[in-house]
Amino acid sequence: MPSEWSTLHPNVVILTTSNVTDKIDLAFVDRADIKQYIGPPSEKGIYNIYLSCLEELMKVTKQITDE
Repeated sequence: MPSEWSTLHPNVVILTTSNVTDKIDLAFVDRADIKQYIGPPSEKGIYNIYLSCLEELMKVTKQITDE
């Protein structure tokens, strides 16, 4: 973000993510004040992500079928 923008909006945080980091435009990266690399989740983390998604899907599906 241009520095003028962040001065005008000091309470705004923009968070971006990507799983194809080699394709991110360097001009975009250069404008970021903070760059933080967070690697892929562990196997347990992946399991918990899938479990959470499936639980939400089952909850929503149940709500739809109960209507």
